[in-house]
Amino acid sequence: MRPLCFANLAVMAALGLMPVDVQAREPQVHALVIGIDEYEHIGSLKGAVNDANDISDALSDLPGAQVTTLLNDAATRDAILDHWRKTAKQVQPGDTMIVTYAGHGWHEPEAHPGNETDGQDETFLLGAFAEQGAAAAHRIRDDEVAELVALIPDGATMILVADSCHSGTMMRSVRNVHGYRYFDGDKITDDPLPPPPPKTRPDDLVAANTIFLSAVADSELAPEMEVDGEIRGALSIAFAEAMRGFADADRNGVLTKGELEVHVLETVKSISSGIQRPQVGPAGHVDTHAVSLSADAVASIDNVVNANPFTLGFDALPPQKVWTSQSGVFFPSGAQSVDSETSASLIIDTQSDAMFSSIGDTLATLPDDPADAAIAVQRMVDKRRILDELRQYDPGQPLDVSFQGGNGTYKDGETVVTHIGGRESDKIWLLHLSSTGTITHLFPLAEYNDPTTSAPSDTLAIPLGVTSPFGADAIIAIEAKGEIPELDQTLRLFNGQSDMAGLWDSLHGTLAERDDVAVAVFSFFTTQSDG
Repeated sequence: MRPLCFANLAVMAALGLMPVDVQAREPQVHALVIGIDEYEHIGSLKGAVNDANDISDALSDLPGAQVTTLLNDAATRDAILDHWRKTAKQVQPGDTMIVTYAGHGWHEPEAHPGNETDGQDETFLLGAFAEQGAAAAHRIRDDEVAELVALIPDGATMILVADSCHSGTMMRSVRNVHGYRYFDGDKITDDPLPPPPPKTRPDDLVAANTIFLSAVADSELAPEMEVDGEIRGALSIAFAEAMRGFADADRNGVLTKGELEVHVLETVKSISSGIQRPQVGPAGHVDTHAVSLSADAVASIDNVVNANPFTLGFDALPPQKVWTSQSGVFFPSGAQSVDSETSASLIIDTQSDAMFSSIGDTLATLPDDPADAAIAVQRMVDKRRILDELRQYDPGQPLDVSFQGGNGTYKDGETVVTHIGGRESDKIWLLHLSSTGTITHLFPLAEYNDPTTSAPSDTLAIPLGVTSPFGADAIIAIEAKGEIPELDQTLRLFNGQSDMAGLWDSLHGTLAERDDVAVAVFSFFTTQSDG
């Protein structure tokens, strides 16, 4: 899992950089990329080096980029501090300095009481770290990071990406992960490091030209997941994509904080099926310059972003990787058998009569009757093939569907309000896929006097009631220009049905040739009420 929470973005509060007019010169990118999998005294990780290599590769293609990459035992405290300070001296007004860290994080009691709202300092742990003695020096504390960030000159932009976590509280139990980027230790004994310097800047001076990205909120952990055959962290994937141009919504070759924020939030939500909520700070300052992109990147991304998500028929959709706890049980079509839980995207556990995601979330319970259980498994495989295909479709595009209460678990009887944002066309359709694969047409509905068209600027807030079946649900928003009677007919035809293949092939036949289609997917969980 990857977490870096830097408690409530505490490191941002220590910064006081204010933007000034930049000089007329070609902007440069100065980057320090850190990835640590190998730890001598605490549990090792599997995906931090993959993340660092991907980010380093993406940054190297930026105009004027100078990238230093430190991996595993090369990422010592002295090396990191030395490279950071030397890199900062090269930064001039108009430049961007980027520092990314993927590895273990930790909380420790704050060195200066009253400095942190939670009484904890957040710490990057390096490969030789241990809690006792001289090895405890192999860490970097958030107060030190704040002082390092403050080294860049006024008029330059600082981007700090922390794909680790300092949180020890989990929102939901996770049974099948490739590891967590959080060290659950006690406290330092015989600390060889002197106390970090106290904050030199007031908390209310947060730099408008500093961008801080962390993997999750302060109360959460984020899993290391298998993505395209590699163990990765979702935040690092999103950031690397952004540096390759996927976040440049207006295609002007300049990436702003606002564009970066939208892309990171949407991409991480898509990769993690909605369970991971990255943090971006400081709030606002959406027009802050992040980086200038290469012309080749912008041109090549257009070919990807303009792709239609419905070009493939259902049979051509990639299979689900499925692991079962008992051999000989029904195996669904459209699935690929794998020999371990950690490489599966769908886990069928006959002992607990449930289906789990790759990170252990309960997707649905299995019926007692074997024939009904086989049907339930097939529907789940079909549903996840559809959702995975839709999530591959430009996750940074503007269309967005969400609940007022955010990603999370909603209980039977609750009313949730669905918000549709980022619209660019006058037509929008919503459908719901339940945990058991039942298809429900949500919007527009004549019986609720829903408008068939509305201006993109109109606010759409649609109340929905939570009922059974419970588990992993998803709402799909489809946007296009003008009336599409065939789509209206499809949603009416499949409303209340569970024929995922039929639904997809009908959408494929109706929408595959259109160039004005946008799609957004919102995943959430439902459960029975406590009573």
